[in-house]
Amino acid sequence: MLDEFSRRAVLSRMSAFVASALWLPFAYAQSFTKSLQSSAGYQNTSNGNQRCGGCIHFQPPTSCKVVAGQISPNGWCRIFAAKKT
Repeated sequence: MLDEFSRRAVLSRMSAFVASALWLPFAYAQSFTKSLQSSAGYQNTSNGNQRCGGCIHFQPPTSCKVVAGQISPNGWCRIFAAKKT
């Protein structure tokens, strides 16, 4: 039972905890990095009835939550997700 609380075991567990605590904010920030327009397949024209102005990610007047750069409300990309009406 004394082995369970040895200094080495405690230090080992603490170092693993600290390492994960330091890594988590980096991983969280990376998950919110915007995609490049080329990676998202962005185009300045709509795809049929699908257009950025009707997407849940669009932020008027010319931004997007997930795609970087200036976005046209009449544009389109592969990440398009229609707003619920």
